Order: sequence, then C-alpha cells, then structure tokens
Amino acid sequence: MGFPEDANMKALRRFLSLWSLLILRHFNALGVVLTLLTISALKSGLKKGGWIMKKTVLMLILGIVLLVAFGMEAKAQIPKEGTTSFTSAWSGTFKILAMGQERLQMTFEHMGGSIGNTPNDLSNNASFRCIGALHAVKGEYNDGSAFCVATLPDGDQMFSTYKFAGKLGGMFKGTYTVVGGTGKLAGIQGSGEITAFDLRPEAEGTFQGVAKQKGTYKLP
Repeated sequence: MGFPEDANMKALRRFLSLWSLLILRHFNALGVVLTLLTISALKSGLKKGGWIMKKTVLMLILGIVLLVAFGMEAKAQIPKEGTTSFTSAWSGTFKILAMGQERLQMTFEHMGGSIGNTPNDLSNNASFRCIGALHAVKGEYNDGSAFCVATLPDGDQMFSTYKFAGKLGGMFKGTYTVVGGTGKLAGIQGSGEITAFDLRPEAEGTFQGVAKQKGTYKLP
C-alpha cells in the first residue's frame, strides 16, 4: 500500500528536478548521472512508504547533491598562480624560400594537443594552433619564433609566444611567454621552457613533432 506524498515531499521532488536541469546546463556528465540516480532513489523510497525510509533516502540524496555541487565548484576553480608541466604533439605544413645552398627562410603552421602531467594541469587536454618562422644556415637556426593560441576543453583560450633554436629535423630548445587569455584566463601571464624534437614526417610537405614544456603562470 503506497504512502501518500505530502507537500514537503513534492517540493523536494521539484527541487531535485530543477537541480538536474541546472546540472545539465552547466556541469559535466558525472553530475548528470549522479543527479538522475538520486531522483530515481527518491521515487523508490516514496513507493516503499514510511517516514524513516523517506528521511533516510532524502539525507542520502542531499548529501550526494552537496558533494557533487562542491566538488564541481572546486574543480572549476583555477589557482591564481601555479606551475604547469605538460607534453604536446603537433602536425603542420611549411613553406621554404631557399637562399643559395646554405641558407633558407621557413614559415610554418601547425596544430596539435597537449596532455598535462597531472589531470588538473592548466594545459591538460588543450588543443592549439601556432604560426611561426625561422632562418637556417647550414641546417641550424637560433632565431625561431612562434605565436600560439591554446584552447581549453571549456573553450577558454591562452595566448603564448615562443623563441627557440636548434637543428632542422632534430632537437630544439627555447622559452615561451604567456601573454594573455580569454574567459577565466583573461589577463593571465607566465613563462616557461620547451624541449622539442622534430619527428620523421609522415607525408611530403608536412612535419610532426613532440615537446616537453614546463613553466609558471599568474592570474590577476
């Protein structure tokens, strides 16, 4: 025999329904799943009847909701300053202007992605696009430069400039400077180091590479 549902229980059910809509709009899939599970548990508790069952289910539901809410809020926050360490990989194309047998001017563009050494790293799961140039003499250069836009999974962007030196088709090292961003990264500043390797190209007219990068950043 079912237990009649009073006004308080109906209000709580409406609250949880509204909460699920909020989760769907603003948070991740885990929050959605947890919210749907709690609503299902509430319905089950109501069908079984009894105030003890109802109170127990409600306490469990509210506890999970609060954990999800505070957990997501903590995850969304980025420390005002910190360190970053990540691996990046890319593929791109280039154009060369030969200047005799020993010199060449190169422009290039590449796109790729990065994985942080920790899940909470600022550059974890970011994609990026860079354009740049260098002037090589006998296969070596010391004036390489690039300008990059990194896009985080949530769409916020970070802007960086690079200076580097090395050998064509080999290793190169350099530094980078973070010069700004959008969204929660607006006004970000930072700097760091890069050690990279050009890989054997998979197709003519392309290049691929991988790099280790580490540095610091500061938000306003």
